[in-house]
This record gives sequence, structure tokens and C-alpha cells, in this order.
Amino acid sequence: SSRAAEGAKWIPVRVSGDERTYLKLLEGAMDVSEYTDNVDVSRGFSFRNTKLDTMKAEMADLFQLLSGLLVAGSYKDGVGLLNGTNFEDNKKFFQKVLEIGRRFKITNPDKMRTTYGKLIYILQDTPASLDFNVKSDILTVHSFLEARG
Repeated sequence: SSRAAEGAKWIPVRVSGDERTYLKLLEGAMDVSEYTDNVDVSRGFSFRNTKLDTMKAEMADLFQLLSGLLVAGSYKDGVGLLNGTNFEDNKKFFQKVLEIGRRFKITNPDKMRTTYGKLIYILQDTPASLDFNVKSDILTVHSFLEARG
């Protein structure tokens, strides 16, 4: 029915087994990230560093950590990622990982209680501090089925 089709536009697809590997990478990186500690608290920047400089450095640390964890978990996938020379070359990977985290949180509101806030701040701050956006649309039941005809 059209009502079910309309509802499917807002229902996220469940995270698959393969995607759970990326979810674990994200959760591990978010657990050790000090992004909000250093960006939102004045100790992260001084008269020498602006807040924007601190945001850039913290995002670089997070993306390097995600890349390193991928290499540790899957050498083959990691080498492919490391062939990119900068963060923008690997934008699709970062978008994928962050989208999986958002989708998981939507379908499991009781999970990621301590790390989801950092994720949202990073998504908000990335366009201002980097030359690309890591936010992507959430994979919904509707978009999943539409892509498959």
C-alpha cells in the first residue's frame, strides 16, 4: 500500500554482518577520541591555535585512527584505503562508516550512549573544518528497495 511505501522512506535498514565490522571500528575510534574534550573545552586551543585548527587536528586524528583500525582488522581493505593520499580521497569510506553508526543508533537507541554525541559533533563540524562533507543519507528500506528496482 502507499502508506507502507511512505513509511519505508523513514525506516533505516538494519546493519548487516559485514557493516558491523565497520561499526566496531567506529565505536573503537569514538571511544578513544578526545574530539569533544579538546574542541569544546578551551584547553584544546590557545592563542597559537584557533578552534578551527583544533577541530582539523582532532578530525585528522579520528580519520587516521579509523584508517589504522581498518588496516589492523583487514590488511587488504586497509591497503586499498591507504592508497588515497589525503582524507578527501577516502571520503566515501568515512561517509560509509559514519552512516553505519548513525543508522545503528537510530535502530538501537539504547546503544552508543557515550559516543554518539561525538559523532554528531564531528558531522556538524566537518564542513567548516575540512574541504568536504562526511555526512551521507541514511540507507532506508525505501532507498534499498528502490536501488534494486
